[in-house]
Amino acid sequence: MTGRHTMVRPRRARRARRPGSRRGRLIVLVGAALAFAMPAHPMDPALMSSSEPAPTTATAPSPGPSPAPTAIGFGGLPAVGALFLNGTGGDHGCTASVVRSPTGDLVLTAAHCLIGNGAGVQFAPMYHDGVSPYGVWDVQQIYADPGWVLDQDPRHDYAFVRVAPQVRAGRLTNVQDVVGGNRLETADVVGERVQVVGYSVGVDDDPVTCVNQAYAYQGYVGFDCHGYADGTSGAPWLLPGPVVSGIGADHDAAVVGLIGGLNQGGCEEASSYSARFGADILRVYQRAVNGVGPDTLRPAGGSGC
Repeated sequence: MTGRHTMVRPRRARRARRPGSRRGRLIVLVGAALAFAMPAHPMDPALMSSSEPAPTTATAPSPGPSPAPTAIGFGGLPAVGALFLNGTGGDHGCTASVVRSPTGDLVLTAAHCLIGNGAGVQFAPMYHDGVSPYGVWDVQQIYADPGWVLDQDPRHDYAFVRVAPQVRAGRLTNVQDVVGGNRLETADVVGERVQVVGYSVGVDDDPVTCVNQAYAYQGYVGFDCHGYADGTSGAPWLLPGPVVSGIGADHDAAVVGLIGGLNQGGCEEASSYSARFGADILRVYQRAVNGVGPDTLRPAGGSGC
């Protein structure tokens, strides 16, 4: 098996997917659950209902106690989008999310998704059904942890990319001004219920979402939910935040992790992992904000699956 990313290669070079997963839409018909296709805020109350399967507390790299919940297709969140590794002419291969910053132009994803300096990579916020409602944004720079740049240490499998501004209404506009951004949070989230929003490899499809309890495993954070196949690398793990007025009112959540890290996010579609967010990711974030020393990344090695 492979990790959760699709390498930056010619469009038809790789189509590996996990057993039981499908290319394109991963929409599970769960009765009235589809009623929250456009949630009021990232941690949708409908997902938190008592009818949802109990959160798992597994501490193993295989899926947790059955039945784990299953991700459902929905309309997406403006601050979360598909990452096209070879431009929008091909499939999207990873997931990314806007992180609130003073510069307003930073997007977070898994480091193993990226190669080189980011040239040709594009981010489409709230991409769904082949439509990019908030435009397509070009990546300009990559900022990764030295532990990943030098050794591809999975404990540092995260990276910020800077996207170029666009001219809108006659002025240069940053992506955060258009879709808002999630707060970067480094508090321990083990035991917290997180929402994970991701895009599986494909085109003309929808994101999927699921809520479950985060748990600790071998120095990483785990999350059990069926439906997170290739392409969901970089998918943000969100905690709800206060609703504020103005731009980004519906999306003021905290990003506390992302699919990546152990086995590039996990060997099984029902169990996902994240590197822990701490002082190291804050240093990378600050370097990205300051625009100091962007990185050039080597292709990621094997996932170990």
